[in-house]
This record gives sequence, C-alpha cells and structure tokens, in this order.
Amino acid sequence: MLHDALDALTTRNAEIGLRLKHHDDQVDQQYDALFKYTTGLMQQAPEHVIPGTYVLWIGHNLERFADRATNIAEYVEYIVRGTISDRP
Repeated sequence: MLHDALDALTTRNAEIGLRLKHHDDQVDQQYDALFKYTTGLMQQAPEHVIPGTYVLWIGHNLERFADRATNIAEYVEYIVRGTISDRP
C-alpha cells in the first residue's frame, strides 16, 4: 500500500487512491478478525495474554500503516482534483 501511495504521489494519479481505500477497508476487516480471535484466546487461557498482546500491537500498527498510506493517497486526490471522494 505504501508503494502504491508513493506511486500515486509521484505520478499525481488520483485513481490509485480509490484502490487504496478499498485495500484499507480490507485491512480493517482483517484487523477486526484478528482482534476477536486473539482476545478470545486470551480469555480462554492466561498464558496467551502476553503473546496475544504483542500480536494485537503488531496488528494495530499494521492497520495504522494502511491508514497512513490511504491518507497519502487522499492528499494526492486533493492535490489533483481539489476534493476527496467518499469511500467506494
């Protein structure tokens, strides 16, 4: 996603942003699934709390990374079109 966002910036291609918004939605869904699964494991067995916490931190940071790449694409869209479209 970062590669695509930087490609959008260097080529001033606002269409890439629409694709990134879709990918960001997928990452959000994957993080939600990871969160539910991991917290379920943590509730079942205390030995999963510490490793589960690390997994959730990693997942959260990857989700935020996807958000930041999407933000770059939105800035490009604004530079090119003067507006930021809603998510598809």
